[in-house]
Amino acid sequence: GCFCSHGHLDHAKYRKEYEAMGLDILAPQDFNPIRVNRQMGGFYVQAFKLPHGETDSYGLLIRHKNGETILYLTDLSYCQYCFKACKVNHYLVEVNYQNKYVDMEAPNYKHKISGHFSLENCIDFLKANITEHAKSVICLHLGVGSTNYEEITETIESIVPTGVYVDCALPRRSFEL
Repeated sequence: GCFCSHGHLDHAKYRKEYEAMGLDILAPQDFNPIRVNRQMGGFYVQAFKLPHGETDSYGLLIRHKNGETILYLTDLSYCQYCFKACKVNHYLVEVNYQNKYVDMEAPNYKHKISGHFSLENCIDFLKANITEHAKSVICLHLGVGSTNYEEITETIESIVPTGVYVDCALPRRSFEL
């Protein structure tokens, strides 16, 4: 299956092609619910609405039949939910910018600041939500020119429990969770 968090092209550009290939597409923004639950193969998927600047986006809480749980958050201004009771194992969380690197003259400045998680937002979110069940934190949707992945990794490592794997999703990098 394929998840489409929202309609912006950097997240939905090839949706029609994936549908034509026969993939099961979860695109909650089509019917705009607060929350959606769906079984997709060996996964139980719960999508939930998140603010993303002027539009809405959706995050995912994914439970695999083997008991592992993944939390996926990208393109969000903030997260109003608490996930401590969900015993999340893997956090895939956006870090779109670091305040010190943001170009305030950039055409997308307002959208970047009002519609995305900064490193500081991510830190606050993780401090409020991470538990002893955590195995990994993967930082997503890093802004080109507005992030430094080494600094992000070091900073997140300093606030999560010892033994939690921390990395950033970069081009051509893959992870086995």
